[in-house]
Amino acid sequence: MSTATIVSSKIINAPIADVISILHDPPRMAHLNPLVVSVVQSAEDPQLYTITDKMKLGGVVPMPSFSYTARFAPVEDGVDSEVEAMGLLKSHNQWRARAIGESQCEVTETAFVDVSKFFKPFVMRTTKQAHADLLETMAKELEKPKETRSG
Repeated sequence: MSTATIVSSKIINAPIADVISILHDPPRMAHLNPLVVSVVQSAEDPQLYTITDKMKLGGVVPMPSFSYTARFAPVEDGVDSEVEAMGLLKSHNQWRARAIGESQCEVTETAFVDVSKFFKPFVMRTTKQAHADLLETMAKELEKPKETRSG
């Protein structure tokens, strides 16, 4: 296994309470990731989810769907998650929101990833892009008028 750290950040024009609301709602947050096609909560453990992604190799060639587990633990200023994928990948992700005034905040994700050396280039590239897209989608959702937001 090889270890790496990925940091993603985005300024969002929304109150911090609205951002925290998404970070504390694992299905809603996960569905902001454009790769996610399914989020299923465990019947035995309400913090554990099985998430299924649909990826394309090189952004073009469809690949089989890929499932992994994620355990979410809300914290005051965000959420921590532990992700495991078939023994090929483990990551600890810290999503944090920090107010920048009354109606703006910065959301930062720090992901500590342990991955097979063979898959590392693909995983790093895919994770960086998917999580940047998630933050962009979160910003677009939260910057809409409240009455038009999903969730």
